[in-house]
Amino acid sequence: MQKSIAGRLFSASDLVNFAACSHLTHLDLVNMDSPLPKAADSDEMVLIQDKGFEHEGRYLEHLRTQHGEVIDLKTDGTDAQAFVSTCAALHSGAPVLFQPTFLSAPWVGHADFLIRVETPSKLGAFSYEVVDTNPCR
Repeated sequence: MQKSIAGRLFSASDLVNFAACSHLTHLDLVNMDSPLPKAADSDEMVLIQDKGFEHEGRYLEHLRTQHGEVIDLKTDGTDAQAFVSTCAALHSGAPVLFQPTFLSAPWVGHADFLIRVETPSKLGAFSYEVVDTNPCR
């Protein structure tokens, strides 16, 4: 959940959190206006996050080896900027897009990877399939 010039933006995680606990959504909304204290991540959580980043990095290198060009769209900028970059990358027809951003207010989403496939779409003679690096869901 975040503020933007278009208003509040919500992600799939926000929807999952709301389904699990509407009070969590209330706290997230309060936190946007008046940041609440945040507990530090435990050693276990840091280890899990680090292992996730390592796994994603290995898969990124695998895709570079397999496809050559990978456009890295991971950014510290705004989601609006990342969305514009994603649209340009989609139209370029690059074989792999890493961390693309999708935006249709009030929703924002980020994929791990998009892999080009030779199936016609509005982009031309190709389209993309989403690939998630999470081992299980």
